[in-house]
Amino acid sequence: MPCTPEGVRQARQHARSTMARWGEPGERTETAALLTTELVTNAVLHGRGPEVRCHLRRRPEGDVQLRVWSGPGTTVPRPRPARDQAVADLEETGRGLLIVDGLSSAWGTRTGSEGRLVWADL
Repeated sequence: MPCTPEGVRQARQHARSTMARWGEPGERTETAALLTTELVTNAVLHGRGPEVRCHLRRRPEGDVQLRVWSGPGTTVPRPRPARDQAVADLEETGRGLLIVDGLSSAWGTRTGSEGRLVWADL
């Protein structure tokens, strides 16, 4: 997908259609779509390169893993605790990885010569 806001929309739709094709329940499908949105948005904002790759993988035990790759030199922002809740409530960004942490059973990152992989398990 392109490393643009349009790519985020495409990735979200990809997650929804894949989960629906697998027969996943609506709530789980929407959780996958939200996780996809957050991870691909971070890749677009902090990534390098013209594209972002997004892949959902169904494991034999029924878990689903979402993987998002972005180009070399990509940084992954760290979840930041709110210093002042009143100020944090007004901020428009900075909650994506907190959402990922709250909705996934596990998540993490890996860096290699091809770029950065961020994954989340449902």
